[in-house]
Amino acid sequence: MSILFTDANAVLIESWQKDDETFYETKGAEHVYDQLKDRSCIVVTSNVGYGKTATIRHIALNFQSEGYEIVPIETPDDIIKSKTKQKQLFLIDDVLGKYDLCPNLLDRWERRNERLISCLETELSSMKILCTLRLQIARQKRFENASTILNKVVINLEHESYTLSKEEKQNILIKHIERNNLKMEEVEIMCKSNYAFPLLCKLVSNDEERFGKRLSYFRQPLLLFREELDKISNENKKLYCILVICMLYNGSFRRSIFDFDSNECDGKIYRIMQTCGLQRIMSKKEFVVIAVSAIGSYFVMDNYSFRFINDALKDVVGTHFFYSHPKEMCLNCDISFIRDKVRVHSKENMNENIDENSVYVQEDMLDEIYLKPLFDRLTIELTSERLSNLLTSHLFKNRNFVDSFRFHFERNHIVQRIKNYF
Repeated sequence: MSILFTDANAVLIESWQKDDETFYETKGAEHVYDQLKDRSCIVVTSNVGYGKTATIRHIALNFQSEGYEIVPIETPDDIIKSKTKQKQLFLIDDVLGKYDLCPNLLDRWERRNERLISCLETELSSMKILCTLRLQIARQKRFENASTILNKVVINLEHESYTLSKEEKQNILIKHIERNNLKMEEVEIMCKSNYAFPLLCKLVSNDEERFGKRLSYFRQPLLLFREELDKISNENKKLYCILVICMLYNGSFRRSIFDFDSNECDGKIYRIMQTCGLQRIMSKKEFVVIAVSAIGSYFVMDNYSFRFINDALKDVVGTHFFYSHPKEMCLNCDISFIRDKVRVHSKENMNENIDENSVYVQEDMLDEIYLKPLFDRLTIELTSERLSNLLTSHLFKNRNFVDSFRFHFERNHIVQRIKNYF
């Protein structure tokens, strides 16, 4: 393992230790810790904002005090490459994808399964793997039926055995806002919220304006987030722009992309600046200052990179920007956002299984505003042999969208172009 990697790892873990000061150990966290003592691999699952990432980091720090080296990784190959003879705990966030199940990642785990089992058996108690996975992915049959070490022990933090009790919520809230004198009736109201409770505690405690609206945030958090973005997009375009840039870079970006002598991302950055109403003559360095000022409210900083406090913020910014600027969003976003978060509904089923952090286009809104940007991006994916991003998309579960897409292909002679390409 390189010295550079070790130093970066130390800085990252130091930031986790600081965040861990406000962590309250719940019965769910205690259960994961107890289970990991006797097992080699555990996957922790829950919905977004429920604290699964904070939980596995807290547990990792406990194991570090017991002599384990914490090794943050992304793929099963990283485990094989990074393992040593000392005690190690490999940590993976969103092990099979952020929005939805990534088939390629799961295939890779299946191909490496025997090798990983061999490593774990050989190392006995000196090698452990601890991961997070969103609940909607953990419930998919493809994951449940997979032949991997990942689906052997899955602990759902929202299971009735571990779901946050009233007392735990109060303790989590007080741990975050202990410097403020909350009235008991306020605590009672805030603790009634079931949406991303640990995340709300963190966001409200880190921002004075949010704290002033604390009761509203706990009652209708997503509505308040969207209203907050509406206000920022009009009154603080620079902050809105940096939030959009972070979202488009999948939730994190290196501060070096804004260096004076860096031009690796200038085309994309300048397009987004213009879309958000900023002048191109603005210095890129100003974005670093803005990002630093938003640490705690929107960002945390790890190893010279900024990232959202939680993926829930990335989801909200993504849907907000899509509704405001569908053309630019479709052109610049990660294809996984379109694949997993953009859906077409008829009027009859618009209220069925609604995910507030997804984009819903009604069938009678299938016009040029939404269709052309979507078709253009999907065509790029199709002609680049990335077929799986199309075939697994929610969009292609709607017959009217499929018919419109086919008509678009025929009208623009794209079918023949794709035949020629292949």
